[in-house]
Amino acid sequence: MRLDDIELGNRRITVGGHVRPLDDLTHRALLDWLDYRRTRWPNTANPHLLISQKTAVELGPADKLWTTRATRNLTATLERLRVDR
Repeated sequence: MRLDDIELGNRRITVGGHVRPLDDLTHRALLDWLDYRRTRWPNTANPHLLISQKTAVELGPADKLWTTRATRNLTATLERLRVDR
């Protein structure tokens, strides 16, 4: 997913070519992540939403291993969120 897939002002996100509305929780989480991302890697040119220390200096997305580690031991796992949607 790329940064241009997110329309914060219109509270929409495009996933797989489908435009979806952002609920309040997701909107707030995106705002928080984007603030962290901007602070942590202010000069990155990476266009992807999720980046890591490694990919912040590249143009590719964070890999599956990074996303798995980042969400390990969380109550709300990515799989549980996907199934819930």
